[in-house]
Amino acid sequence: MTPVHLTQITQTRHLRIAENLPRDARWLLPDIHSRLHRAAEALPEGMTLLVIEAFRTQARQFALWNARLAQLARLAALDAVQAAMSAGTDPAGAIASVRSAPDDIGALRRATRVTVADPVDTPSGHQCGSAVDVTILGAGGPLDMGTQWADFAEITATVNPLRTHSPDITPEQAANRAILLGVMEGQGLVNYPEEWWHFSYGDALWHEVMTARGGAPGPVVHRPIFDNPAFSHHRAD
Repeated sequence: MTPVHLTQITQTRHLRIAENLPRDARWLLPDIHSRLHRAAEALPEGMTLLVIEAFRTQARQFALWNARLAQLARLAALDAVQAAMSAGTDPAGAIASVRSAPDDIGALRRATRVTVADPVDTPSGHQCGSAVDVTILGAGGPLDMGTQWADFAEITATVNPLRTHSPDITPEQAANRAILLGVMEGQGLVNYPEEWWHFSYGDALWHEVMTARGGAPGPVVHRPIFDNPAFSHHRAD
């Protein structure tokens, strides 16, 4: 197997890394790293690109997957209680019904995949080193994008402000997202429409988005890195 070489993200006056990003997550494929820096340099004066998330080990992806899956399972029970209360029926009965219902793990996994990539079946571009989550810093701190990064609690049955072109955000927030989209897509990266902060190039998502746009992207270039314990052997130091 040909080793996959990753480059450590370097900070400049145009590009910063979130302080809480783990050291083993501050890596990207060299080409993605270069595109990221060019995007940062294209921002209007006074703005800085902030890297929130980059490479993910499989263990880290599993942790995010499991947390989201558990959250959705809890929300299913909560939705049943709220529906019972709205209908004027006993919430205890709704809880008992949820507990006795057969587990539909397939439906739960499909729901989880909307916001977190399956670590095995549909690995994230983060596991390839080809995806990055970013926002923009202004003079007074992060620009108002309408939500915090990965704040899935904002999603309800009728509202989803995390979607890039969501109607549930203000014109100012939409304008700030447009700046981010402009500089990132200007370097060939594509945005995941369900998450305003997520951009990738050369992975399965990039291929899917480019194909949907009518382009001819060719084959998927970047594949996930699964040998996490040996990750250090694949760094381009």
